[in-house]
Amino acid sequence: MRTAVVPGSFDPITLGHVYLAERACALFDRVIVVAMTNAYKRSYLFTPEERLRLMRESLAHLPRVETDYYDGMLYEYAERVGACAIVKGLRDLEDAEYEMEMARYNNAHNPDAETVFIMASPQLAEVSSTAVKERTRRGESLDGMVAPPVAEALRNKISKEN
Repeated sequence: MRTAVVPGSFDPITLGHVYLAERACALFDRVIVVAMTNAYKRSYLFTPEERLRLMRESLAHLPRVETDYYDGMLYEYAERVGACAIVKGLRDLEDAEYEMEMARYNNAHNPDAETVFIMASPQLAEVSSTAVKERTRRGESLDGMVAPPVAEALRNKISKEN
């Protein structure tokens, strides 16, 4: 069984992330979408439990997808679950440069997990967790950016900030 890990902070999960999981399902037998802690992000809007719930709801249509949370190194997680691949999405050249550096690092520590890059859908290339949070703060529509449960959770969370 070929297992792939699709990592991210998923704060919150977007339709771009869902697209990546869907594409990974076409390539691998088992796909684990894992929310992780990014040391470069100062704070998260959603708790790990909330992120996992939103991930499960957004990915429910994909029967071979599992969700998880891990607060450690990606290469360790990939080894722990026996992943042969780490699947990363690319929206632009800036993403590519960063992700290639991370791929080299992960490969140096776990050469059994190959990093696989999947290009973002052109319709979703501008969608990011940061963008949907900003749109929510401005009261703008999130149609086509996140699943309805995520939009509702964002509106609720942002309204409590104010």
